[in-house]
Amino acid sequence: MRLFIPALFIGCYFQCHSPNTANIAVDSVTTAVADPVSTATPATLTPSPTVQVPSHPPYDSVIRITDTTSIELNNLRLRGLDEDSRDGKEGIAKCKNWHLDTATIVRMLRNFVPIDGTYLDLAFSNLECAYRADVKISGVHYFLEVNGGAYIELSTGDTTYLMAAHGHAFDKYFIELPGPGDN
Repeated sequence: MRLFIPALFIGCYFQCHSPNTANIAVDSVTTAVADPVSTATPATLTPSPTVQVPSHPPYDSVIRITDTTSIELNNLRLRGLDEDSRDGKEGIAKCKNWHLDTATIVRMLRNFVPIDGTYLDLAFSNLECAYRADVKISGVHYFLEVNGGAYIELSTGDTTYLMAAHGHAFDKYFIELPGPGDN
């Protein structure tokens, strides 16, 4: 009996994997027997479903801000004026001359598009000169930073949204712009 069961499974393996076979159940053990009458064609594989790839870079999440989204900006302040700024004396002078008002920042929030971290690192300058504020968008609190290097960060503490202008409509509002071809 010990030799019969392993032999049965080995025989079943070779017969089950041969062409033109039909499965027949025998006492709860399945064996394969050749079916000379079967004229069925081999089964064709169906392709897996197609996944739609977005035409833009992938983002973990996107915040949608429309023309009717409520936006409240509070406690707007400029940072990057410290004498030990990594932007140096020239950067501090540019920062002192950089001015944004709340209406302009709200327009930026409504018109900027999402970007990802890799694009930010490769195309934009990260300056110490930045406007910071507390912002409430549709009732959700965010920490806002408008960097002089032409991008915006919105953060909830555990999630950060990155945004930048598409095109050149907001170029005049920034200290440094992305490299050629990046905007």
